[in-house]
Amino acid sequence: MKKIIISSLLVVASVNAVATEVAQTESPQAVNSQKVSGFYIGAGYGSFSYDTEQDWDDDNRYGNLTQKTDGNSVKIYGGYQFNKIIAIEATYTNYGNTEGYVNTRSSTQAVEQSPTSVAVAANAGYSFANGLRPFGLVGLSYLTLDSSYEFLDTDNPIAIKYGVGVDYAPAALNGVQLRVAYEGEIYFAEAETYGYNDDISVDLFSLGAFYAGVSYKF
Repeated sequence: MKKIIISSLLVVASVNAVATEVAQTESPQAVNSQKVSGFYIGAGYGSFSYDTEQDWDDDNRYGNLTQKTDGNSVKIYGGYQFNKIIAIEATYTNYGNTEGYVNTRSSTQAVEQSPTSVAVAANAGYSFANGLRPFGLVGLSYLTLDSSYEFLDTDNPIAIKYGVGVDYAPAALNGVQLRVAYEGEIYFAEAETYGYNDDISVDLFSLGAFYAGVSYKF
């Protein structure tokens, strides 16, 4: 995945240099003529991370979830940018798969998940004259965990959506935007204690994706 991100950054840098040279050759004002406001739609591909903060029991014998990720994330995103600062963005994410297990009092139970999400978020940043736009995301999302074994109180939690990244929209490409970003979703859920104790266990889970994307602004 590091090779993908490094390659993406090199592509952004190369396109930036070529586009700026072409734009300045054609017209001194062309470098400042990239699209700012408008609808956009794009797709991304990247890594998948999964984290959990658990306190299911004191001696780590029962209930603990162990997971590893398998595969990569795919994103479809789009929205409307109102000005140089604010945009509203919707995202569909297929995170990939997880494989792991939950320890119960009597056995070790295999658990597989294929989480997906639909999210709406505010996208706040700043569009510079050279086409670069660093940004941050915050919003809400609806998750489908698609668990093979029910160890949580819900398979469809509501999550907090967040992210940081940078878009690059060279004027010479007339609406094409390149993106490198990290986005994540945090949710809380009650976990089964499998009779080990009577305390309610509310745990924090986090899904994340570091990805490269390309979009087009109309």
